[in-house]
Amino acid sequence: MSAAALAAAAPWNVCGLVIHVRPDRLDALKAQIAALPGVEIHLTAPEGRLVATAIDKGDSLALDQIAVLNRIPGVVSTSLVYHALDVAD
Repeated sequence: MSAAALAAAAPWNVCGLVIHVRPDRLDALKAQIAALPGVEIHLTAPEGRLVATAIDKGDSLALDQIAVLNRIPGVVSTSLVYHALDVAD
């Protein structure tokens, strides 16, 4: 089996997140967060809460992205609310 086939067959992390950010920096933080590999924002509340997912993307692991999120100035907290391992069909 080729390396690409092995990588495709390997399970990857899927993380559901609630991210609380400073409301006065919401737009800038949304752009910064959405630029992270494997991170997608699904819903936004004007008081500074984001619903997002993070998945493993190449060398960037979803669980590592949580630590990255928490180091961004203006991010108050990141809560992991769902985690699963998924595999390609």
